[in-house]
Amino acid sequence: MSEITQVEQHIQKWVDQFIISLNLCPFAKAVFPKQTLISVCPETKFEHIHKFAIEQLEYLLQQSETDLATTLVVVPKGLESFYDFLDLLDVLEQQLEDTQLDQHIQIAPFHPNFEFESDEDSQETPATLKTNQSPYPIFHLLRVKQVEQVLTTDDMAEKIVQRNKDVLNELGVDEIEKLFNKICK
Repeated sequence: MSEITQVEQHIQKWVDQFIISLNLCPFAKAVFPKQTLISVCPETKFEHIHKFAIEQLEYLLQQSETDLATTLVVVPKGLESFYDFLDLLDVLEQQLEDTQLDQHIQIAPFHPNFEFESDEDSQETPATLKTNQSPYPIFHLLRVKQVEQVLTTDDMAEKIVQRNKDVLNELGVDEIEKLFNKICK
C-alpha cells in the first residue's frame, strides 16, 4: 500500500470514527465521503506545500458545491512543527482575504500538536484541547455559504464548540488517545 493511500485511509477513519461518530462537526455527515475530497500533499517544502494548497483551493472553487462540498488538504510531511503549520495557515488566510475569496472559502485548521492560544481565563482541559487535533496537519477548506447554512443563529458556533468540549471531557484524554491510536493503525 502506498503512503498516500495509507494517509487517506487514516483520514477517512478519523472523519468517520472521530468527527462524525462523536458529532463534532454538524455538517460532516451530510457531505462525507461523497462530496468530500481528501487530497494528500506529496510535497515536503513550505513553498511547494503552499502551491499544492492553493491548487486544491482553486479546484474546489471550480467544482459545483453539490459535486464537491469540501476539501481536506492533508500534509503528512513538511509541517510537523505546529508553528510552521500556523505560518502557512496565516499565508493562506491572507491570500484568501487579499483576493476576497474569504467570502467563499474558509479554512479550519487541524494538527497533531494543535494548541489554542494561551488565555488565563481559559476553561480548557486536556480533553478539550483535542478538538482540533488530527492524525496529520490538515487545512480543511470549507465553503462559507454552506457553513452559514448550518450556523442558523448568531450563537450556533459557540454552542457547537461548547458541545464538543462537553463530549470530549466526558470521553476523557485516555479514551481519545485510544481512539486516535486505533484510527492510525
